Amino acid sequence: MKKKNKSVLKELIMSAKERLKHRDYGSATYNRESKKQDKIKTNQVLRFLANAEYKQADITFKNLSTIEDEKLNKRVIELLDNNPNTITPIADIIDIEKYKTLNDIEKQNYILNISEKFCKIKEEYYKKQTSI
Repeated sequence: MKKKNKSVLKELIMSAKERLKHRDYGSATYNRESKKQDKIKTNQVLRFLANAEYKQADITFKNLSTIEDEKLNKRVIELLDNNPNTITPIADIIDIEKYKTLNDIEKQNYILNISEKFCKIKEEYYKKQTSI
């Protein structure tokens, strides 16, 4: 079943590519029958995507604990003191060992959390520096 739906998706993509390549999406060559076929294929793909098999995923979101927050805060301040113009600040402050244990979605969430906290810590750091 999955293979059939993937081939339908591939056909749909190829059809869209041909329309774009020949710029005939709105012309007479792209008639009602073609539109109807594309609509049927699109509905098949959407049903496949809505299928329970596709939605199953083992995702857990882990929040940083206060201890990890303190470590992160310390690493960010150290980074800003030693190398404020670093090109890759997020890569410099992430915990590589923890990052390796996460799956793809957890990695994205981790990086987003780290970057958000980095921005806040950096803002506070510069406020303190200008007030001194």
